[in-house]
Amino acid sequence: MKSTIRQMFFGERGNCNAVKPSKEYKEILSELIINEHKLKKRLQTTPAVFKLYRKISDIVSRLSCESETTNFVEGFRFGVLLGIELVQD
Repeated sequence: MKSTIRQMFFGERGNCNAVKPSKEYKEILSELIINEHKLKKRLQTTPAVFKLYRKISDIVSRLSCESETTNFVEGFRFGVLLGIELVQD
């Protein structure tokens, strides 16, 4: 069995592209896409509102990325601390 560090180095673990989304995630994403298309269709008649929607959508996306990064870093730190504690005992 390879060490966790080697698995991470070779991209076998810790690779976000290798994590398969859950069924629930796919269902929610599908619902979002359907409703976003409906909203965009209606907003196209009012360009100023559509532009505002796009701006808000971009901000929400950036906010989500920042939250995911922060949570990943905290989880990684916690994992390292847990590993250190396990080795010390």
